[in-house]
Amino acid sequence: MPNNILLFPPASFGGGGGGGGSTPLNVVTRSGNSSISATDGFILVDTSGGAFTLTLPNPASVTGQPFYIVDKTGFLSTNNLTLARFAAEMIEGLAASKVFQTSWGGWIVFSDGTDWYVF
Repeated sequence: MPNNILLFPPASFGGGGGGGGSTPLNVVTRSGNSSISATDGFILVDTSGGAFTLTLPNPASVTGQPFYIVDKTGFLSTNNLTLARFAAEMIEGLAASKVFQTSWGGWIVFSDGTDWYVF
């Protein structure tokens, strides 16, 4: 039986010091074009005012760090969210932006240090 266990939030996000607990991830809301910061954890997107683009950070600077993207208002099927690359890296094997269009959807985005993956 495999020993791969997904901790939520991941154990790598805190716990330093004697407490043994995890540090909560930052929750941010985005409603217009912006860049994802390394300090973002849960990114609630509000496209009720229109479609917009989130730009990913440099994948090498956030290797293995998950970003949780959630449609906060249920408008993604009408007003899409575009996830743009930092530079020339790939998103899910494609050298292109990724478009999210599922209302109330949620995704985890992470980097292997070179490219981006979404699940």
